[in-house]
Amino acid sequence: DESAGDISEVITNNPLLEGIYLGSNKLQTKGMLRILCSTKQLYFLKEFGADNNQVSAISREQFANICSSHARLEKLWLTNNMLNDQDIINMAIAVKPLTTLRLLHLGNNKLTEEAAVGIANIIINNPLLESVDLSNNCLRSIGVRKIADSLKDLSHLKILALNDTQVTDSVAGVIAEVITSNKRLEKLWLHNNMLGDNGCKKIASALRNIHSLKVLNIGNNGITEAVDGIAEVISVNPLLENFDIGNNKLKPSVIATLAHSLKSATNIRILGLSNTGITANVSDKFSEAVANCSGLQALWLSNNQLGMTGVQHFCGGLRKVSTLKVLVLENTGLTQEAANDLALALSKNSLLEQIHLGNNALQSQGVIRLASTMKNMTQITVLALNGNNITGKAADSVCDIIVSNCRLEELWLNDNHIDSDGIIKIANSLNSGCLKVISLSDNCVTDEAADAIGRMITANSQLEKLFIRNNNLTSVGANTIFTALQSCKRIKCLDFQNNHITDEATGNIALVISSNTNLEKIWLSDNSFHAEGIGEVCKGLQHISNLKLLSVNCSDITEEASYNLASAIANNPSLEHVDVGNNNFHASSITEVINTFHSLHNIKVVALNNNEINEEAASSFADAMKDNYELEKLWLYDCNLRNIGTEIIARSLREVVNLKVLHLRNNGITEEAARYIAAVISINPLLENIDLSRNRLQSVGVTTVANTLSKLSHLKIIALTDNFITAEAAGDISDMITSNKKLEKLWLNDNFLKATGVITILKGLKCNSSLKLLHLGSNGITEEAASDLAAVITNNPLLEKLYLENNEFCNKGVIELMKHSKKVASLKMLDLSDNDITEEAANSIAVFLAGNAKIEYLRLKNNKLRAKGVKIICARLRHCTALKLLQLENNEITTEAASGIADVIRNNPMLQIVLLGNNKLQSKGIVPVAAALKNCSNVTVLDLEDNQVTEEAADDIAEVFSNNPRLESVWLSGNMLG
Repeated sequence: DESAGDISEVITNNPLLEGIYLGSNKLQTKGMLRILCSTKQLYFLKEFGADNNQVSAISREQFANICSSHARLEKLWLTNNMLNDQDIINMAIAVKPLTTLRLLHLGNNKLTEEAAVGIANIIINNPLLESVDLSNNCLRSIGVRKIADSLKDLSHLKILALNDTQVTDSVAGVIAEVITSNKRLEKLWLHNNMLGDNGCKKIASALRNIHSLKVLNIGNNGITEAVDGIAEVISVNPLLENFDIGNNKLKPSVIATLAHSLKSATNIRILGLSNTGITANVSDKFSEAVANCSGLQALWLSNNQLGMTGVQHFCGGLRKVSTLKVLVLENTGLTQEAANDLALALSKNSLLEQIHLGNNALQSQGVIRLASTMKNMTQITVLALNGNNITGKAADSVCDIIVSNCRLEELWLNDNHIDSDGIIKIANSLNSGCLKVISLSDNCVTDEAADAIGRMITANSQLEKLFIRNNNLTSVGANTIFTALQSCKRIKCLDFQNNHITDEATGNIALVISSNTNLEKIWLSDNSFHAEGIGEVCKGLQHISNLKLLSVNCSDITEEASYNLASAIANNPSLEHVDVGNNNFHASSITEVINTFHSLHNIKVVALNNNEINEEAASSFADAMKDNYELEKLWLYDCNLRNIGTEIIARSLREVVNLKVLHLRNNGITEEAARYIAAVISINPLLENIDLSRNRLQSVGVTTVANTLSKLSHLKIIALTDNFITAEAAGDISDMITSNKKLEKLWLNDNFLKATGVITILKGLKCNSSLKLLHLGSNGITEEAASDLAAVITNNPLLEKLYLENNEFCNKGVIELMKHSKKVASLKMLDLSDNDITEEAANSIAVFLAGNAKIEYLRLKNNKLRAKGVKIICARLRHCTALKLLQLENNEITTEAASGIADVIRNNPMLQIVLLGNNKLQSKGIVPVAAALKNCSNVTVLDLEDNQVTEEAADDIAEVFSNNPRLESVWLSGNMLG
C-alpha cells in the first residue's frame, strides 16, 4: 500500500493507458482503492489485473465511482483476493452499464452461493464473455445453478473454470446446457468437485458435440465407471492438449476403455492419470497411448499400483517420446529392478525439467543406476527422491546429478536413511546459487552435518523453503544453520519440527524470522522449547505480518508465553493454520490465545488439543470463530471439554459448512452430547475425518452420530475407539460405512462388539474397496467372524494395516482368515498378538506373509507359537526385505528357532525394532541373533529380557550395541549375565 501513491501518479499522468496489471503483490483494500480512483479518467482502459493481492470490502459507491468511466473494459482479473459476497453484490450493481467484458476471473476468493445472483447479473450484461473463472469458491450446487442459467445465454464462451466449487451431480445437467450453447468451448476445468458417475455422464454427453476442446480436467470427482462418454469426448476432439482424470478410483473394467481412447489423442501435451487404479495388467495399453503422443510434455502417474512390470511398460512408451519436461511417478511401486528401464526412458528425454520419483522402493542401488543417466542431463530444476530407502551409499550419485544440473531449484530427499555423512556430501555439492527448496527431513541428520548445511544455505541466498523435520539436531546444530539463514531474505517456509532444539537457539531463530518479512509457514513443534524461548520466537514473529501457518505444538510452553504468542497471532491476520496443541496452557492462558482469533478471518486449521479448555475458554472460542466460515480442520482432543464444552463448541460451528476434519477424542463426552456433534456433521457434507475415540458415547450416542454420518459420502477416516460400543450399534455403524464407499481408515478397537457385532459391521465393509487401515483389536472376536473378515480383506487390495490383537480367534479363526486372504499384497502392518495362536496356525500365517513382500511391522506377541511355529514363519518371512518391526515376545521360543530369526534379521537391513523378550532363547540362541543384528545399523529398540542369557553371549550383545549408533532402548533384565 505504501507504493499506491506513486503508482496512482503514474496512472494519472498517462490518460491513454489501456492495460494495468498489479497481480501478485501485497496490495490491500486501501492501497487498491487509491490506485483504482486514479483510473477514473482512463476512458480507453480495456484490461485491469489485480489478482493475487489482499483486496476485500469495497463498497457499492466505490465500485460505481471507479467503474463509471470504463465503458470499454474487456478483461478483469480479481482472482486470489479476499472478496466476499457483499463485494460481488456491490460490484454487480456498479458495473451494470458495462457490456464489453470478455474476461471475468473471480477465482479463489471468499464467495458463497450468496454471491451467485450478482455474478449472474454481470454475466447477463456481458454477452461477449469468452473466459469465466469462478474456481476455488464455496458456490455449491445452488450457487452454480444460478450462475449457469446466465452462462447458457452466452455463445462465445471459450474458457470456463468451475473447479473446487463443491458442485454435485444435481447441477451437472445445467452445466451440460452451458456447454451445449457454447460450441467454441476450448478449456473446461471441473476438477475437485462431486460430480460422480451420473454428473460425468451428463457433461460428457454435451461435450460430444464440441470439437474445439483443448483442455479438459475432471479429476477428483468420484468417478468410478462413467468412462465411455469421456472416451468419446477424447475421440471427437483431435485438438485436445491437456487431459486430467486423476484422483478418480476407476473400476478395472473401464480402465482399458480409457487407455484405448487415449491412443487416438496424439496431440496430448499434458496427461494426468494419477490415482486412477491403473495396474500392471493394463499398463501396456496406456504405454501405447503415451508412445503415440510424440509431443508429450507432462505425465502424471502417481499413486497407481504399477509395480515393476507396469513401470517398465510405461518406460517403453516414453522411449518413443523426446519432448517430456515433467514426469511424476510417485508411489507407483517403482523398484531398483525397473531403474534401468527408467534410465533408458530418461535418456531419450534430455529436456526433462521435473522428475518426481518419491515414495517408491528405488533404494540406493536404484538411484545409483538412474544417476548414470541423469548426470548427463542438464535441465533438471526439480528432483524428488523422497521416501525411497536411500542410504549414504547413494550420496555420491546424488551429487553427480546435482553437479551436472546447475539450474536445480528444488531437491526432495526427505524420508530416507542418508545420515549425516551422506548429507554433508550432498550439501557441499549444492553451491550453484539457484536452490529455492531443499527437504532433508527424516534422514537421521545430526549436528555433524550442520556446518555443511550452513555453507549450502550461504551459497544459495535465494532459498525460500527449508525442511529438516524429524532429525536429531540439537541447539548447537540449529544455531549454526540459523546463523547461515540470516543471509537469506526470501524465506517462506521453515520446518524444524521434531528435533532436539532448546531455548539456546531461539535468539537466532527470532533473528531469521524478523528479517524475512515474506515468511509464510513455520513449524517448531516437538522440540524442547520452554516459555522463555517461545516468547523470544514470538517477539520475532511480531515483526512480520504475512504468516499463514504457525505450529508450536508440544513445546512445553506455559501461560508465561501466552501473551507473546497471542501478540504474534494478532499481528498476522492472514494466518490460516494455527497449531498450539500439546502445551501446558491452563484455561485462562488458552483463552488469551483464542481471543486473538477475532483478528483472523481466513482461518482454516485450528489445533488446540491437549490444553485445558473449560466452559469459559469454549465460549471464547465460539465467539472468536463466529466469522470464520472457512474452517476446514479442528483438533480439540484431550481438552477435557465434557458435554457442556462440546455443546458450546458445536453451536459455534453452526455457520461452518466446509469442515473436513473434526477431532474430539478423549474429552469425557457422553451420549447426551451426541446430538450436538450430529448437528455439526449434518451441515458439513465434505467431512472426511472424524475422531471421537476414548469418550463415553456408548451404543446410544454412537447410533446418533452414525445415523448422521450415513448421510455423508466423503468420509475417509472414522475413529470410535474405546466408546463402550456393543453389538447394539453395529447395524448403524454398518449403514454409515455402506454410505461412505471411500472409507480408508476405521478404528473400532477397545469396544465390546463381539463376533456378532463385528460380522454386522463387516457386511457394510464388503461394499468398500479403498480400505487402508482396519483396527478391530480388543473386541472379544472369535473364529465365527473369520470368513467375513477374510472377504473384506480380499476385497480391499490397498489394505496396509490390520490390527486384530487381543481377541479370541485362536488357531481355527486364524487359519480360516489367512487361508482366504492371500490376495492382499500391500499389507505393511499385521497384529495378531494375544490370540492364543499355537504352531498349528503357523503355516497359514507363513503362506499369507509370503504373498505380502511389503510387510514392515509384524506383531505376534503373547501367543504360543513355540520354536516350531516361529521356524515355519521365519522360513517364509526371509523373502520379505522391508521389515522394520519384529515382535515375538512371550511365545515360548527356544534355541531351535534362533537361526530362522537370524535369517530374517539378516535379510531386513531396515529393521529398527526387535522384540524377543520373555522366551527361552538362552545364550546359544542369542549368539546367532546378535551376529545378524551386528549387520543392521538402524536398530533403535532391542528387547532380550527374560531369555536365560548368560555371560557367554555378553560380547556378542556388546558388538550389537557398537554397530547400532541409533540404539535408544535396550531390555536385558531377567537374564543371568552376571
